[in-house]
Amino acid sequence: MFIAIVEDDLTLARNLELILSKKGHKVVSFPSPESALFFLKLKPIMEVLIIDYNLQVFTAEYFLSQVKGILPESCKVIIISGHTDIFEGRDVRDFGAEVFLPKPLDLDLLLNEVGVA
Repeated sequence: MFIAIVEDDLTLARNLELILSKKGHKVVSFPSPESALFFLKLKPIMEVLIIDYNLQVFTAEYFLSQVKGILPESCKVIIISGHTDIFEGRDVRDFGAEVFLPKPLDLDLLLNEVGVA
């Protein structure tokens, strides 16, 4: 499975990359939405996209609106955030994702959602 991570917390991104790689998956992480967007336009091959909601430049909601026609239809999008109030009363699908996971991340839950538990 090919997994892309868009997370500006470099420590979290690296830890997720290591954990998922050890499960046998190809993982690439991006510290900024711009670098992820550039990559996706060239090679939109991921099966899972994990994205932090609050990125330094813009939100995951905006990012996902920019890649809507680029991501493979089968790509599972998981939004992670420490700001759970953003999602109160809203369906995560309104943001262009299938799953929302709050930070701090429950690793077992993340692995289950990715399908590698």
